[in-house]
Amino acid sequence: MAPSTSTSSAATLRIPLRRFATQVFFSALANLITGLLQRWNILYISGLVALVCVPYADLALSFRNPLAKIRSPQYCISLSMCLGYLHQATTAIGERLLDSSAGFSHTQHVAVHFCLAFFLISEFEFYRAYINFKNFEPGLDAIKYFLVANVEPNHVFPISRDPGGFGYMTRAEGPDIEIFSKSNGLHIGQWLLFWIIGGLANLLLKHIVDPSSNDGKDLLLAMTSTNVFYTTGNAWMLFLNLPLLRVVRQANHVGIWAVVEWWSGGR
Repeated sequence: MAPSTSTSSAATLRIPLRRFATQVFFSALANLITGLLQRWNILYISGLVALVCVPYADLALSFRNPLAKIRSPQYCISLSMCLGYLHQATTAIGERLLDSSAGFSHTQHVAVHFCLAFFLISEFEFYRAYINFKNFEPGLDAIKYFLVANVEPNHVFPISRDPGGFGYMTRAEGPDIEIFSKSNGLHIGQWLLFWIIGGLANLLLKHIVDPSSNDGKDLLLAMTSTNVFYTTGNAWMLFLNLPLLRVVRQANHVGIWAVVEWWSGGR
């Protein structure tokens, strides 16, 4: 699940398909396991189940990549507790912050739970990659530098976990750059295309997860990741859309690059 720390220009702009697929798989697995525990009325042991499952998942990944560094006990325990009680946290979010006291519907709960799991896993893996990249010791020494990982320039820590575009090109640098140059125009064009495709994907999700909403045909709202899984005026719930829809942004980025590679290879 860990991001590659290659410093090539392509690596700084792209999210590997294998990393994305692995994180989607474990997010779905976390959702499925807690859903089964709820059906069997033993959801109260979800934290314990996660505490057992996460280390075994790490072992399974190490068998596929023997050169990968084993995740620390602190990492496994922290991620286990977060994923183990995420089902209950999702329920509490819907009951306390939605305009409706009924909370999330079943479909909304599954979708929000999955997206939160993906966000947590991708965040944990991002910071783990940064700690390994900097050779920090696990524990408090690493925690001090978590925020620094988000401001390091690309040439220092070339990892992306939340793309804002396709990354077809980088911005030109230098004192004589023309604002209306062809390269800048192409960059703005690919950025707009990224958000338009993302908005269309969000509209599709809106029709599936929250079909009764009146915002189901508003592309501009969908492009800004507003009220996709639910409809609310609560500021906290509106802000929650951004981390929830990271999986859509990553899928958009990975999917377009897969098409580009297929097209380039077929010509």
